[in-house]
Amino acid sequence: MNFSQMPPQGNMVHEAKAQNAIGFVSLENINEKWTIVFRPNPHRKHGEAFMERFRKLGETCAGITSSHIMRPESFVEDSEGGYYAVGHGRYITLGQLLMEKPAIVADKAWTQNFIDDLFDALEQLHKKGLTAVELSPMSVLVSKSNQHRLMLMPPAGDFLDIRHDIWTRETDYLAPELFSDDENCTPEKRVDIYGAAQLVNRLFKFSALPSSYTAFVNAGLSSDPSRRPADIEAIRASIRHKKFVSKMMKIAAGVVLVCGIIALLTINFKEETPKAPFPEEAFTQSEDVPNQDSNTGIEDEYASMLEEEYESLSRPDVAEGDSAFKISPERKAEERKRLEQATSLFKQRYTKEAKAILTPVYSAEILHGDQARFMQESQAATLKLQNLMEQLANQYQIDVTTAQAEAALIIGKVTDELKRQAAGE
Repeated sequence: MNFSQMPPQGNMVHEAKAQNAIGFVSLENINEKWTIVFRPNPHRKHGEAFMERFRKLGETCAGITSSHIMRPESFVEDSEGGYYAVGHGRYITLGQLLMEKPAIVADKAWTQNFIDDLFDALEQLHKKGLTAVELSPMSVLVSKSNQHRLMLMPPAGDFLDIRHDIWTRETDYLAPELFSDDENCTPEKRVDIYGAAQLVNRLFKFSALPSSYTAFVNAGLSSDPSRRPADIEAIRASIRHKKFVSKMMKIAAGVVLVCGIIALLTINFKEETPKAPFPEEAFTQSEDVPNQDSNTGIEDEYASMLEEEYESLSRPDVAEGDSAFKISPERKAEERKRLEQATSLFKQRYTKEAKAILTPVYSAEILHGDQARFMQESQAATLKLQNLMEQLANQYQIDVTTAQAEAALIIGKVTDELKRQAAGE
């Protein structure tokens, strides 16, 4: 439900109606000034023991300095049970934001900042011995400004006797131990780590979870609290490690790619390239033909012929313990011919499918339109191209280095061609 579409009741606007186990947030007109307030849940405001603790929430949260946590200070009594004024501005729930602007998660800067702010806020709560307990799209707020900055509700960790009383009923976001029958079960910071892992997982619900967060999410969602990260610093260390490993792998892949290209160029200069069984023109699109569809029949015919001959060739079997020096010249020639056929077929297939993948991305509408959309489309295309390269390399039994080199050259040519077409539209 979009609370911003609900009519106001009295001085209360439901636009920012987030709620956790102990209270709810609303935007109210107090002394002719719109103020964010935190009130006790209506069915709890008549309980004397509960309200006594609610009035002391300001003392419990004293010392909170994070700009991403609501800071209750002075409690004000009124006919509705009382409230804390916790700030000004315009807020909606994270759930509303993801419903109204689902593409915002494609903005890497926003997503990174949101997760960093979440970790910063939880780290400060934990250092003060406090726990948020409930972290869900309906209990986490974001500002309505362009930055959509995170804001957590006041912590609910001191209200242990009502841990089953969860208004949102979003049990997927609540640590399993909160529903234990053990009344001595004390929510500690691993409860928040579970909720944080669920939130990060929710952000990437419709896209691939970045590898740097995979280990954290998998461990954070463990039903056994002892198997979750011990604290926020442990989470950050894991993410830093994953990013470092990923960076090193990309550097290594780049080095391998460059070395592979140099090796291919060296071979081309030092050795006479044997003639392919079919003309090279059969596997590449002529620059003089503007529409590739007109050549589809010809390409498919040559591809079929090449497939048939390729299938008649097989990689020579090498017995265990054999070395490359023991393979006969005949078997070497057969393997060389197979590899040439496989590489030619790889190039033909990859070129055709890469054009199909990249053409929508480099249309004039997307290329010159919203940058966030272009980034989202190009990232998805890059993943498809990588998967395609690996699939075809495995299918035609050519080494990944050669496949990467050929794929890089093809992508460059296809991208340049599509950019020129988009510029002319």
